[in-house]
Amino acid sequence: MKVLITTGTTPFKSLVNIAISNFQSSHHIYVIQSPCLNNYTVLNGNIETHTFIENIEEHYQSADLVITHAGAGSVYRLLELQKKVVVVPNVDRIDNHQLDLAAFIEKNNYAKVIYDVNMLSDKLINDALNEQYNTFTKDNFFLIDEIFGEIL
Repeated sequence: MKVLITTGTTPFKSLVNIAISNFQSSHHIYVIQSPCLNNYTVLNGNIETHTFIENIEEHYQSADLVITHAGAGSVYRLLELQKKVVVVPNVDRIDNHQLDLAAFIEKNNYAKVIYDVNMLSDKLINDALNEQYNTFTKDNFFLIDEIFGEIL
């Protein structure tokens, strides 16, 4: 099984550190993307690391599960793709806006949400894969004509 772990364009060292520590002896294949990875060396062959992935959509599609920071772009794209997702708000950031999105995802049962990176484990991954979540439906923006009017 393939698990993608992504922190988008912002560092999330605590998530990356726990993932590398907890999953080196896992039987799953992990692809970890984070800009804070340039100093890591991974010894076990089941973890592949990248500071940036240009074709992230391909990795989204091929992953059985995605563990992601609670960045709006990442979370909503994964929900649109109807992927199994574990959302982890990045509380290492100065602002806590990711907590708001995580609470929304949890309240609507769109994905598994964890607030403590220390909870990451193979058991959590297996549980997230087996749980049933509500399907997210994207609401298309409907005011484009009113905003741009005659320009279009």
